[in-house]
Amino acid sequence: MHDNAVAGIASLSSILGLDPHTMRLHREDPKTTHACPGTNVRKLAVIQDIVDEMARRDGGDHPPAASV
Repeated sequence: MHDNAVAGIASLSSILGLDPHTMRLHREDPKTTHACPGTNVRKLAVIQDIVDEMARRDGGDHPPAASV
């Protein structure tokens, strides 16, 4: 499931020109009262996996924006 999510987000990020580093998880909404998408999801690790997948696909022609 992780790999499919990374692949999908990498595709959408590339097509729409989105920077994965700006991604916000549902749990970051102040109105959220539960650990969605779960306690096993590590945001920074997922973002790095997305950035790595985008670089793998694009061959490094357009490197993703540096993390802030």
